[in-house]
Amino acid sequence: MSDFFLSTKARLFDEGGLKDLFDHVRNLLMAALIMAAGSYATRHGVAVDLFGVLFDELVGFIVLAIGVLLAILNALSGLHQLNKQQLHLGVRILAIGFYVVATVRMIQLVVVFRTG
Repeated sequence: MSDFFLSTKARLFDEGGLKDLFDHVRNLLMAALIMAAGSYATRHGVAVDLFGVLFDELVGFIVLAIGVLLAILNALSGLHQLNKQQLHLGVRILAIGFYVVATVRMIQLVVVFRTG
C-alpha cells in the first residue's frame, strides 16, 4: 500500500501531475466563462452594445458554441491523460464519473454566478 502512495506522490509532485491538474481546471474555468458570456449575450442581446454587430443572439450562440467546444476538448485531453496512467479499470471508471459530475457542476456554478 505504501508503494501506491509513493508512486502517487511521485506522479503528482515529481512528474508534474499537480501542475497539469491546475492547468486543466484553469482551462475548464475559462471555457465555462466563455459559455457564460455567450449565454448572457443570448439572453440580454438588446442591452449589450456589441460595436455594431447586427445579430446579437447569433453572436451569443456562436460564443456559447465555442465555449462548449473548448470544454469538450479539455475533457478529451483530461481523459487522454487519465488513460495514459496505468491504473486499474475500476479506478479509471470512477475517476471519469467523478470528472463528469464535477465538470458539469463547475460549469453550472460559473454560469449561474456570471449571468446572475
